[in-house]
Amino acid sequence: MEQYQHAYLDDLKGCVLDLAQRNSQVSVPFALSNLDYRFLWNNPAVGKVVFGKNYTEWLAEVTDQMNY
Repeated sequence: MEQYQHAYLDDLKGCVLDLAQRNSQVSVPFALSNLDYRFLWNNPAVGKVVFGKNYTEWLAEVTDQMNY
């Protein structure tokens, strides 16, 4: 998903990740499913992504326009 410093490399189910640039991490909001679906969240707003057990939720705090 991004260049986070965490132990989850393959399966992000159950993780909540912030979509914001920080000093030691870079947010590249691109997800690839195990069924080869791809999703690019092209939005400059600060937000988060929730990888639940049976769903994935992308959230943006404030945005005027969204492209995905």
